[in-house]
Amino acid sequence: MRPEALALLAAACWAVAALFSAPASQRLGAFTFSRWRMLFASLILWAIALTTGGWRSLDASALGLLAISGVIGIFVGDTALFACMNRLGPRRSGVLFATHALFSAVLAWVFLGESLWGWALVGSGLLVG
Repeated sequence: MRPEALALLAAACWAVAALFSAPASQRLGAFTFSRWRMLFASLILWAIALTTGGWRSLDASALGLLAISGVIGIFVGDTALFACMNRLGPRRSGVLFATHALFSAVLAWVFLGESLWGWALVGSGLLVG
């Protein structure tokens, strides 16, 4: 399958999942919902990794960084996302979350000296629009 089609399917899954998870997040609370979500996602990931042997290519030295990245990026980020969703609703929080690419580009420009040109700039403009 083409990468563009896979990216479109991933975006569609993300959007639909936000609509399905909004009632559960409101009922359970952001922290509890994130904890249950991480538990089930971890079980599925471990099952797939064990059956396919996907962990064999991972260096042992990278396990600590992987764990820190998961805790900060997924657990803290998802908890904040669902807390935002509980306050704003799934549609408004989805629009707010879509601006993370703009903020990433601006912060990369300010702190790392990166710049966007050509199609990357056009795509960023379309995303913000």
